Amino acid sequence: MPDFPSRMLFHAVATCPHLRSEPELDGSLRPTRGHEPLPPLAELDGRPAFAEVWALWHESGLYVAEYCPKPEGTVAVNRRRPHSGDGLQVWIDTRAARGAHRASRFCHHFILLPRGGGGSREEPTAWQARIRRAREHAPLCEPEQIRIAAHIGDNYYTVEAFLPAAILTGFEPREGVRLGFNYLAHDIPAGRQLWSAPHGLPGDTDPSLWGTLELGE
Repeated sequence: MPDFPSRMLFHAVATCPHLRSEPELDGSLRPTRGHEPLPPLAELDGRPAFAEVWALWHESGLYVAEYCPKPEGTVAVNRRRPHSGDGLQVWIDTRAARGAHRASRFCHHFILLPRGGGGSREEPTAWQARIRRAREHAPLCEPEQIRIAAHIGDNYYTVEAFLPAAILTGFEPREGVRLGFNYLAHDIPAGRQLWSAPHGLPGDTDPSLWGTLELGE
């Protein structure tokens, strides 16, 4: 009988630090300086955490970023099946409705890839996707409304995005506000790193499995 995942023994809560100014994006992750990444909850279940992920807030929106080592020095994305390539996906519930098992119009799913955009397919790209089995869907934003940047180094890549308040239905940013949150970092060849919902559970569709971000100072 498989071990019961340790992450299911508690509800994950992490502080989402405040940014004093709206972030400038260039792939260098400058807005994360002085801030710790989200705790690597996958390690509680014996899964090594290969990526570092940050979430920070400003009155005008939410900033998310990833740093991922790439020993092979290659980055490959799959726009049709994003979880099969390199990149980051995030789920956000602006009302943090922990008891709901199906998404509402306050739930959002964003896909952030370090390349795959532009005419050459070498630029970073991002878009909002529908959440399966949702009771009701949040309005889909235009991809151009998501600010995104990335940098691909010899042995790592970064991707960072700013999600404006205008595309986050129900987002009322102020200190103490709580958001439902989950992420999936996917890497070739390391696999998948999920934050609050372990492998085998429907963390992509069930908001009750998402952790909580508390907007801090």
